[in-house]
Amino acid sequence: MNALICILIIIGISLDVLGTMEVEGAMLGEIKRKDMALTSILVIGMQLLFFFGGYIACNMMVRYDIFTHGAVTASIIAVVIFVLLGVRLLVKGIKKVFVDERRQEFSLAKYMRIILTLCVYTLAAGCACGFINASMLLMLVTITVCSALVTVGGIFIGYHYGFGSKSTGYYVGTALLWISGLYVFFTALYPLIAG
Repeated sequence: MNALICILIIIGISLDVLGTMEVEGAMLGEIKRKDMALTSILVIGMQLLFFFGGYIACNMMVRYDIFTHGAVTASIIAVVIFVLLGVRLLVKGIKKVFVDERRQEFSLAKYMRIILTLCVYTLAAGCACGFINASMLLMLVTITVCSALVTVGGIFIGYHYGFGSKSTGYYVGTALLWISGLYVFFTALYPLIAG
């Protein structure tokens, strides 16, 4: 699979984390380096755990011929996952969610709940990447870097500028996930349909 598409997939799902961290950063009274480091490590660890859990499970399904038409079925499922993840981000970008604006202290338990919710979608992206046999090493590096950047960046953006720009990230994430879905469609499925 194309390395650029692998990177686009991870950036697309990471933009969801960015938007969430912007909201959380806007609520903080002060930013402490220890809290930022702890949050980044938590996000990176959870993203990797869920992504590779989904990746390995779905990649094994393809390797052991669980599906009737193997790679074709796996590619169709991957395209559907990318489209649905993109639709979810689009809805989040359009929807005006009420945010109870008030200063609060850093709470690891609260971040854990938020990150676990986001990781369900990371699991789905991991499944899609496992179905299309994306490079594990590239995904590992990209998830680690992107998760750290969007966590720290989101908290800083929210803290300094508020959470007004989070919708833009959702729209960009939608576009990246749909581009990834189109790439899989045109490289794996379209030749079979046209041929």
